[in-house]
Amino acid sequence: MLNFINKNKYLLGRTAFFIVFFWYGYLKIIGVSPAEGLVKGLFDNLHMEKIINFNTFFLGLGYFEMLIGVGFLIGKFRKLVLTLFLIHMTTTFGPMIFDIDVTWQKFGVLTLEGQYIIKNLVYIIAGVYLLGNRR
Repeated sequence: MLNFINKNKYLLGRTAFFIVFFWYGYLKIIGVSPAEGLVKGLFDNLHMEKIINFNTFFLGLGYFEMLIGVGFLIGKFRKLVLTLFLIHMTTTFGPMIFDIDVTWQKFGVLTLEGQYIIKNLVYIIAGVYLLGNRR
């Protein structure tokens, strides 16, 4: 088993990223994403409605996440996929700054939404590792 994992660790990791990102994006597209409220809160706090309507933005975000997932799975265009991935991951931390009532119970204590966001640090490190590897 360990031999199989060692030989296929990059493919397995990229497949896992595909599943997560494609799934998260798909949930947004079909209108059942549990992250909608969190995204809407950030959208409203940043007054983005002056630029784009929320439903259009949220649908675009879903497709954007699915594109990142497919990019991980294909394994080509690593620099482009890494750039899109890091842009997306950076923006996910927005509520930690702009919607603190939703993400923090008190100093140093995250809400469930805050924990949902902070786990993205693991995604960032793993994604950079997978996309930065030349195999």
